[in-house]
Amino acid sequence: PLSRKRSLGYRLGKGESVDDILSSMTEVAEGVDTSKALVKFITEKTRGYRLDLKYPIIFGVANILEGNLTPREGLEGLMNMPLRNESYQ
Repeated sequence: PLSRKRSLGYRLGKGESVDDILSSMTEVAEGVDTSKALVKFITEKTRGYRLDLKYPIIFGVANILEGNLTPREGLEGLMNMPLRNESYQ
């Protein structure tokens, strides 16, 4: 059997909505709420603009889970980002 997160991601990729997936699951896929909480935390605690460029995976996953992007659009957005050096603070 697939893990809860992998199962959710697989079903999202097949075109199901997050709400439909969650309502049919008997276990909690905690990553859904965690991604939303993480975006909220970053938005509130981090100074700067275009945080989606600084944290593209976090914001991309949250946008997919909120229904703002399809999984394909999220992937294309990541793959089309310009290459740059990453800094770790």
